[in-house]
Amino acid sequence: MMMVTVLVEDYVAKSGTLAVGPGEDAAELAAYGVRKPMTAYMHYASARRDYVKAANPGSSFGAVGKLLGEEWRRASEEVRAEYERMASNDKERYDREVDCLLYTS
Repeated sequence: MMMVTVLVEDYVAKSGTLAVGPGEDAAELAAYGVRKPMTAYMHYASARRDYVKAANPGSSFGAVGKLLGEEWRRASEEVRAEYERMASNDKERYDREVDCLLYTS
């Protein structure tokens, strides 16, 4: 958190404003180390990509993506709930980091 505070103070000192807010730009947030939150599907795909790729060694990136999409559509509610929880936690992390940028200056 300290690093973000220092970066925000430096930015505000140079420009006089903090250019993140309701319509914040992902590139500006990334400059402060704030990553956008991942969706439940992206958490699932990240966790499963290596397994799907190993099971289908000759598949292209796009083909692996299609297989992951098919798996996600067939996933049970229990599996989806786990990844929805992960996405919710990631969204909360993102909101905290953005709030820190907005209210530190």
